[in-house]
Amino acid sequence: MAAKYYSGSPVTGKQMDGFTFVFESISVSSGGWRGAYTTESKEEQAALSKLQDAGQIKEISEETYNDFQKKKTERVNSSPNLNAVSEQQAVGHVDQQVPKVSESIEDEEDVLEVKQVAKPKRKKG
Repeated sequence: MAAKYYSGSPVTGKQMDGFTFVFESISVSSGGWRGAYTTESKEEQAALSKLQDAGQIKEISEETYNDFQKKKTERVNSSPNLNAVSEQQAVGHVDQQVPKVSESIEDEEDVLEVKQVAKPKRKKG
């Protein structure tokens, strides 16, 4: 059977007739994520048609689906401009580890002690 293409929210899976459809995240549109899904299965297409009739998803053309994939590739390939601290935090997030402060200091003797000092007084005149 020929492939059909659908657009819907990728935030939660759509359930119908024993299937759970998880739409692939493509881009943000009007403050919400846009997702895409494709299938050649006749049973899945029947269930997706019911979701379409309920107004939960839309059927799209192959051309639109390919445009969505192109947008996704552009989004994935564009990397954010992070400073060094943000990159370390991002790496810690990805590895599910939070970097400890003590790990970033190689030798505690090299750390300067900071004391609170009074502001210099100005002479009036």
